Amino acid sequence: RNNNSLFDISSLAGITSYGTKPNAKFTLDQNDFLQDCSPICSIFSQLDGLTNPQIIIGDNLGECLDAAALSESCCSHPDLAALTALYNSLDGPNWNQFAGTDWLSNCDPCGISTGTAWAGITCANNRVIYLSSGGGMTNVSGVLPDELGDLDSLELIDFFNESISGSIPESICNLQKLNNINFGFNDLSGRIPACLELTEVQNVNLSDNNLTGPLPKLSNSTNFPVTLSFQNNNFTGTLPRYDLINNLEVLQLNNNNLIGSWPQAWNRLCAVLAVRNFNDNNYDGVNDFISLQGWLDFCNSNTGASNCSDNYIEIRDVNFEQALIDLGVDSEGTLDGCVLISDVEVVTELNLRNSNISDLTGIEAFTDLERLLLEGNVLPPINLADNVKLEYLEVDNCEANTYSFNYLTSGNLNGQDNWISKGWLGDTPAAYTTDVGTVQNGSQGIVALSAGANVGTSGSRIENENWQMPDIESDDTAAYFEFEAKISLFGVMIGPGYDTDNDGEIDIFRGANQETPLFFWLSSASSPTWGLKIVPSGGYGAATTVPVSVIGAFGDHVKIKVEIDFEANGGAGSASAFYQNITNGDTGYQPITGLQNVALALDFNAADHNNPSLWHGFTYHFEGPGEIDNITFSNCQYEGP
Repeated sequence: RNNNSLFDISSLAGITSYGTKPNAKFTLDQNDFLQDCSPICSIFSQLDGLTNPQIIIGDNLGECLDAAALSESCCSHPDLAALTALYNSLDGPNWNQFAGTDWLSNCDPCGISTGTAWAGITCANNRVIYLSSGGGMTNVSGVLPDELGDLDSLELIDFFNESISGSIPESICNLQKLNNINFGFNDLSGRIPACLELTEVQNVNLSDNNLTGPLPKLSNSTNFPVTLSFQNNNFTGTLPRYDLINNLEVLQLNNNNLIGSWPQAWNRLCAVLAVRNFNDNNYDGVNDFISLQGWLDFCNSNTGASNCSDNYIEIRDVNFEQALIDLGVDSEGTLDGCVLISDVEVVTELNLRNSNISDLTGIEAFTDLERLLLEGNVLPPINLADNVKLEYLEVDNCEANTYSFNYLTSGNLNGQDNWISKGWLGDTPAAYTTDVGTVQNGSQGIVALSAGANVGTSGSRIENENWQMPDIESDDTAAYFEFEAKISLFGVMIGPGYDTDNDGEIDIFRGANQETPLFFWLSSASSPTWGLKIVPSGGYGAATTVPVSVIGAFGDHVKIKVEIDFEANGGAGSASAFYQNITNGDTGYQPITGLQNVALALDFNAADHNNPSLWHGFTYHFEGPGEIDNITFSNCQYEGP
């Protein structure tokens, strides 16, 4: 600094080592004769031991006036240019951001060197995969720049309830990994780019904008629940083939200008759509059917109707037909709701285990069927009267209840819908909270944000009229619980339980008051005692630990299923864990090696949480930041031949 003589920056090239100095700072300012900055980046990049060096340049003469000229060469992160364009186009200087997470404050948007990513950013392999204004940045306004399409690892973009205007740029079509879009409640206008076609869609929310033109092309072959919200726009035209989207649960089309009749093939959705809002399109009561009443009329009039020609059998469940394709039964290999009768009438054994099938319409055509394996599906009563050769049937008799957080209010979870949430600093109660917020799948779940070292949050929910645990009887042989989560550093823990001390909450592992017979621990921390665990009652320290690398990596979106066998271990029960890595595109559960048949201490005669018939809620704990969504519990009784 303050150097009035000619200074040749290239002289630093002779320095080969600076020691181990993360975030080292070099200041070059107020030098009258510092002319050329160009060698700086290459010189510092060659110094051993330096990570994320900070170079401060200002008030010099010549070309080295400030650091702006160095931004491209010194900041080499592959997503930096696109993020800079987003920041500038969406009025970044006026965003509200969490302290220490400001965009453009360094060259490390993923926080690899600093330990803290920029607000709203989640990364994998040092590439931005999630971008969400709900993750620490608000007051976003402006237009989406073309450079958005350069974030080619992006899987989720969420700018819900902001002030974004203009159109969706065509460059969004470059984002081949994108499966979650949430621009709901903005001021977007124009048509959705015709090139946009999400092939593994999970969530699209474009509601409450001013968008026009046809709806986008969307498809999905995974088991991930799909939500589509297009209400309160000016969309026109007829419906795309959304009936072919696997596991479509929510479809909202109300207040648009859609026309036409419901396609016949859509009758497969009559029994599976959990939420459907179709009113206030162009329904005239006679010809146009894009309305809620039109949908009800369509479903009522098409009970038993088929859209298949005479030599085909109708397969209404997309997952059922996909399983037939995967097994080589459906020779045409097309998800169209119709399979050749000649393909199915010669099948003698059908293994449909864990295929997420809810409708077996079409099974009646399998007239030579001798063995039918259906374990792991949740099905209504099945009519097998036409399957006269059937000798072996394997099913689960399950009642499964899933708790979704979508109808809760964003913000503090405590006090909502029977939830109790507490914070901890070490083992001392503290005023930290678990919040309801947007999670990785684009829907609403529970979120714990980092609040400092040794900070955690716990909570529980005892059943009420809005959600209840399925009843477990002493003659039940099995049950399972499952949940979705983000793999975080220190972990997410969750399990069923019973409020033994009648204080209104279910304790998970604090002190001697544990009121859960087992919980699953999901953590990516590198330690002999951290990782993946099934923790039995009272066995916290002795539980087997499996490294998280068995199922994925930090930041991955996963589903975990824990199956409980009440008859194993001499009647004391055992538990086995399974996983599905959504981030990696897994389409079904796989066993977690090392966490199979873990011994429990269950007792149907006990008066505490070890008695499964008393379980009436769930309990969780976050050790640091984390996410949970879609908690399911099911009691299952196996029925053999």
